[in-house]
Amino acid sequence: MNATQLEIAILIVCSLLLVIPLIKWLRKLFFTGPRLNVELLISEAPYQLEIPEQLMNGGVQQQTLPEPLLKIQPVRIIVSNHSEITAYSTRILFEKSFRGFKKVDTLDAFEPMRGREIRIVDAEYALNGSEVLPADLLNMKILIEYKNPFKSSFYTFYTHQDRRNKRLRIKPSGFSAPGR
Repeated sequence: MNATQLEIAILIVCSLLLVIPLIKWLRKLFFTGPRLNVELLISEAPYQLEIPEQLMNGGVQQQTLPEPLLKIQPVRIIVSNHSEITAYSTRILFEKSFRGFKKVDTLDAFEPMRGREIRIVDAEYALNGSEVLPADLLNMKILIEYKNPFKSSFYTFYTHQDRRNKRLRIKPSGFSAPGR
């Protein structure tokens, strides 16, 4: 082996010693993130009945109303971190076409979601009169947006119809935060 071959071999070994840790660091920075899952539980408990307040204040007596005008369907959205990596800036997004909840709690985006942690978000869906569970609730799609410790964004796309969680790196269009 002559001197130039030895120099080339040393250069290759030194390059590998630098490139392998760099690849590991880049993988950790951009491709390793928390694994959040979503589960939607639609309560089978009896509907909570509610009469709009303006009717009660307007002099209509409760006995004269034939049936409740509004029923409330309790819903729970369970978000769980199935990894040891902490998730930051966690937000729940719904399809823009979704009719929406009457009331929905939010995830605290400033509170990190540690590994193996579970958070429950309570929501109430308003049903009109004798309406049963509507298709938009049964076919609901939820997007969870979150970041890893290096501020790389990750997404979990949940469809209630087939009860699947799909992890994404690119944010799909057509989702917004509740109340927007």
